[in-house]
Amino acid sequence: MIVFAQVPRFQFTHKGSVLHIKFSPSGSKLLSYSSGSQDLALWEVSTGRLVWIRPISFIQKADEYYTLNAFSWSPDEKLVSTGSANGTVQLWDAGNGKIIWRADVANDGISAIAFSPDATTIAATGYDSTGPAATLINVVDGSIVKRLVGNKCRAIGITFDPSGKELSVGNLDGNIVRWNLAEAKPINTADCDRS
Repeated sequence: MIVFAQVPRFQFTHKGSVLHIKFSPSGSKLLSYSSGSQDLALWEVSTGRLVWIRPISFIQKADEYYTLNAFSWSPDEKLVSTGSANGTVQLWDAGNGKIIWRADVANDGISAIAFSPDATTIAATGYDSTGPAATLINVVDGSIVKRLVGNKCRAIGITFDPSGKELSVGNLDGNIVRWNLAEAKPINTADCDRS
């Protein structure tokens, strides 16, 4: 009788702790990020095969934290967007892991990002309570489309409504503010605990 050793799925790849993982919308792919080795990896879920792994240290601008804090898949799973602690947002080709662009978006860390339903815009928000509530970024070239300015709390969540006409931003004070994107105005407001 011949016994074959099982090959474990999802082999050890990162050389440091894995801080974040994010499934693609279909659940067929998995993104993982290690702060220890500062790399981003994409896996095929059905086989556990590593598709690609890329270093992210090039996004560092100076002597600052540049760890990745936020991750989002485009609806068609062709693109991945990441947001870092140095206020930059990156767009990656999910097929090969190549960087498409990096954009300076905020003065402080990016805490959450989301693709619009039509995948033409990325919304980003962050921990800085003095900056915009959210920044809208053009997917094609990383240019800033619009900044939503209002009573800003330290935000940790962001999402588009299914129509792509509204954006909701959730913050550490337990509030959610909805924005009308055509008018760049909040539909409701929230008070922040500034203490």
